[in-house]
Amino acid sequence: MKKSQQAYLYASLAVVLWGTIPTAFKIALSELNIVTMLGITTLISTAVLFAIMILTGKLRLLRQTTGRELLWSALLGLVNPVAYYLILLTAYSRLPGQVAQPINMIWPIILVFFSIPLLGQRIPARSFLALAISLAGVYIIYHRAPRSARAGQTPWASSWHSSAASSGLFISSLTCATGAMSR
Repeated sequence: MKKSQQAYLYASLAVVLWGTIPTAFKIALSELNIVTMLGITTLISTAVLFAIMILTGKLRLLRQTTGRELLWSALLGLVNPVAYYLILLTAYSRLPGQVAQPINMIWPIILVFFSIPLLGQRIPARSFLALAISLAGVYIIYHRAPRSARAGQTPWASSWHSSAASSGLFISSLTCATGAMSR
């Protein structure tokens, strides 16, 4: 398979898998409370990553990690993704899935904006245009949702935007700090 075909395949899979998230979250949230869902997904993710470490022969890296590094990783994990997902799942429980998903996807856009001052990234003008169109699309989707679906939800959407901004800042800062440490 050519690289370009492989890229299209992976992009298509990502769209299909990301497109099912609102439905999966809504179904799960109809059966579980937010903290339980977050706990279950955390345990499953940990088990999968542990299995990957075993299968790839990288378990020794875990043994080489100091207690301080593990504690630091756990603290960072409480900030992101735990705090972020608490807000995310709360918003999914209160907003329609077709509105919640686009709002969730503003964090990569914000990440790009924070990468400019923090990581010294140069963003072409056409990329800025694409980012502006993406943000406008999220705005339109949110504001075109029926008023009944948005009634009383503006604070949740606002907190979600704040969460996305903090997530973007967190990832950019972490990338900046780890890049600085590895130099």
